[in-house]
Amino acid sequence: MQKLQEKKPSWIFVILLFLVSAALFVGAGVAQWSWKPILMMVPILFIHELGHYLTMMMFGYKNLKMFFIPFFGAAVSGQHYNVPGWKKVIVSLAGPVPGIAAGVVLGIYGLYAKQELCIEAALLSLILNGFNLIPVLPLDGGWVMHAILFCRHPLLDAGFRVMAAIGMLGLSFLAGGGVMIGVAVAMLISLPISYRCAKIIDKLRRQGGVIISPDAKSVPNDVADKIISELRTGSVQNMNNKQLAQMTLQVFEGANARPPGWPASLFFLFVHGTAFLTAVIFSLVLVIGKTTDLGGFAMAAAMRPEQAYECGT
Repeated sequence: MQKLQEKKPSWIFVILLFLVSAALFVGAGVAQWSWKPILMMVPILFIHELGHYLTMMMFGYKNLKMFFIPFFGAAVSGQHYNVPGWKKVIVSLAGPVPGIAAGVVLGIYGLYAKQELCIEAALLSLILNGFNLIPVLPLDGGWVMHAILFCRHPLLDAGFRVMAAIGMLGLSFLAGGGVMIGVAVAMLISLPISYRCAKIIDKLRRQGGVIISPDAKSVPNDVADKIISELRTGSVQNMNNKQLAQMTLQVFEGANARPPGWPASLFFLFVHGTAFLTAVIFSLVLVIGKTTDLGGFAMAAAMRPEQAYECGT
């Protein structure tokens, strides 16, 4: 467990992971679609993940890595075992919310300047970031809902994961994505272990035995011993030491990621819902604006005529 906490990948590996995964993403995308949407998608996904990356860096996450996933998108990974739930919510929102705001600004400029390429890029940004706010794991919206609501009880956690897997299967049939089916199947397979971890997290929270380590970066040995003992009483006998250590870190992180209070939770839910509705509504505006001069109409409405036009004259 200490080796996992102290493991630090080199910058060369981090850069190579980003470049190679980006090249695979572009190659796979071009093979299935065409150059134009892929070349627009890469910077949009990069800006989205950059929001996650910078926020995680600000909150003290370690071993940050950004990489692309062919046919699926991109992701940022990092380590932090003492991060409260409200920070997890902000990390999850830090990708799609700025992406939606950028899409709105770019879309307004595209409508005003009648730049079709800007309108298409803005529409793609709104669709990708709005899609990410759907409350289904492992999308950002799913992690927002999990950190606010569904991490409060093991049954809520398990039920949400089941519904998320079903939702991911539904999205895969609508979008035709084979990767989503694999994600859904993996979630269902890992459900027993996830439920076991959630029960231990709930027990530790109720006992009040979880403490934040002095350096806020590692797991205290006495707490680790308690978690390992709980894990060994369950159905993890066939796991090796590394897998058991990974589960211990996962449980400790979950136990410390207490959900935010209800005022903060309502605020975050408001931000999430507002961002999602903004993406949906402005996407419709851009779709209509591609065939209608909304910019000219808005300018005429803003300036207003000096003389009223009476109906029938």
